[in-house]
Amino acid sequence: MRWKWFTAIGAVIVVALIAGVYAYLNAYDYNKLKPRIARMVKDATGLDLNLSGEIDLAIGFSPALVVRDITFANAPWASQPKMLKINELQAQVRLLPLLFRDVELRNVGLKGVDVVLETNPDREGNWEFAANESPAKKAGASKVTEINIDNIRVENMNLTFRDGKTESAKRINLIDLKVARQTAAEELNIDLRANYNGQQLTLSGKTGLVSAAMASNRFPFELSGAFSGTTIKLEGTIDDVLELKGIDIKIQTLGENLAKLKLTDNIQLPKTDAFDITGHLRGSKESLVLNDIRGNLSVSDINLSFSGSIGDLIALSGINLKLNSSGEDLSEIGPIIGQKLPTTDKFALKGQMTGSTKILSLREAQGYAHHGDLSLAVDGGIEDLLHFDGVDLAVKGSGKDLSEVGRIIDEKLPATDAFKVEGWLRGSAKSLSLQQAQGSANRGSLNLTLNGGIEELPALKGINFSVNASGKELAEIGPLVGAELPELGPFDVSGTH
Repeated sequence: MRWKWFTAIGAVIVVALIAGVYAYLNAYDYNKLKPRIARMVKDATGLDLNLSGEIDLAIGFSPALVVRDITFANAPWASQPKMLKINELQAQVRLLPLLFRDVELRNVGLKGVDVVLETNPDREGNWEFAANESPAKKAGASKVTEINIDNIRVENMNLTFRDGKTESAKRINLIDLKVARQTAAEELNIDLRANYNGQQLTLSGKTGLVSAAMASNRFPFELSGAFSGTTIKLEGTIDDVLELKGIDIKIQTLGENLAKLKLTDNIQLPKTDAFDITGHLRGSKESLVLNDIRGNLSVSDINLSFSGSIGDLIALSGINLKLNSSGEDLSEIGPIIGQKLPTTDKFALKGQMTGSTKILSLREAQGYAHHGDLSLAVDGGIEDLLHFDGVDLAVKGSGKDLSEVGRIIDEKLPATDAFKVEGWLRGSAKSLSLQQAQGSANRGSLNLTLNGGIEELPALKGINFSVNASGKELAEIGPLVGAELPELGPFDVSGTH
């Protein structure tokens, strides 16, 4: 029975050792670690860490350190002195892996966090640390071989992104973030709730491990959620999360009203009834390209489809999109582009849109529109679509009554039985001219042909036409010119107006 005594004695020794360790851990003044922790952070980043609050230990099988009132200094050139503020941090650490210089955190909790991420005019980020080469660092005395985290919980985090070149700032309030590692899985489950520009954002799905991101290894993710009523899906990888390099993400969005999406203060998206947009995002924080764009928008009875790419998504330049639009009433597009357009019964337009948000051009445009018996076809381009400037369109129009055109352009035109006209529209919304025009009109036995142009088409000023008229009775011209003419029988007359 001697072995039972040895077993009992061994058990007592183990219990005594555990009790002694816990007693030591409980009695130890962890605030003595503050200078060492601050020095390690200074060596690693070159910036100061300030631990103003007390460091407490919550005893358990995996002891948890609780640190309060943490601040981390910002880069010397930054707009604010502090990059990071944390009201409370709690970290539950596995003790055994520490013997092998591996840090395994079961649970990490953050409450009341303020983070300021910004760049200077040269696009250098405040997170790009110029670390000090201390003797300890060179010797690798405190080198951590691996960091693994099982669970992360962040509550009430305010993120500010400031661009030093444009001096613009974006703010996100992270209401709640839960990150959980599945047992024996090389991925994390994510559940996020946030607020951006007063709009609700939710995301959930899976990502790679934090250790992969910290080691600048490829970081995969697959997330889906909603932003201001818009369904979104993100799937892809980032080669270097810390430097935001090697971005390769497929994006899908589906929603109703684009105008509700307030992405930036400078861009107002058009109002829609439904939209569906997909694309492939590639690049880095310095240069983002959106390729393989496919989209469909609908407003009332108008449908717009587009495909192509945006060469610089950050500056919204290098736009190259193929457009195809059709619908009933063209005037409903007017508010979208800020121009008054005529009412139609049916229209269609296609072309190539290129440029940026400053100058957006429509090239290789082809389209037609119908209103009652009126028909209009266009072919050409517009250099500045946003301001409706640089118009260069070949136009062909026809109908049964010219007076119907007058009602559309708010000008009184004579009634005819049939007419057709073709020419070139050139100029801008302020000064639009009709050049190289040729036309003909009939009324009764009257035949009218003309050649010339109109310098100011909206106001019908600067009219310069050579006219030829013929018919069975001269009196039929009277209603066209607003005068009573005698009945002289057949006539053939030419002139300039």
